[in-house]
Amino acid sequence: MALHYQTEYRIGPRRVHRAYSGYQAFVAILFDLVFGLLFEFVATFFSLALKLVMFACNILFHVMKCTWKVAVAVMAAVVFTLTLPFVILHRAIAQLAPTADFWRRDRFAGSARKPEWSGSREV
Repeated sequence: MALHYQTEYRIGPRRVHRAYSGYQAFVAILFDLVFGLLFEFVATFFSLALKLVMFACNILFHVMKCTWKVAVAVMAAVVFTLTLPFVILHRAIAQLAPTADFWRRDRFAGSARKPEWSGSREV
């Protein structure tokens, strides 16, 4: 059984036909298999690297989404805990206040009134 290798390709309008036999066919087949296998390895490597990067980004997104909710909850709890003594003190003072109309209550704090002499630019 003799080795025979045949290939055909086009360069522009010209068609190239190559045929090898014997030792040249063996070397051509070997080069074809090596380069084909090398191309498959490189393509597989880049494909797996891209899939790994996408998987890592997906995991990072989910972790950041869950961590962000936890971080916001922890920050809200810290702010609530730090301001709680001041709120308690404010409410205690408001309970001790006289019931006259000139003393502001927590129910309606109101807003500062704009002076009549000021224009829209000054405020």
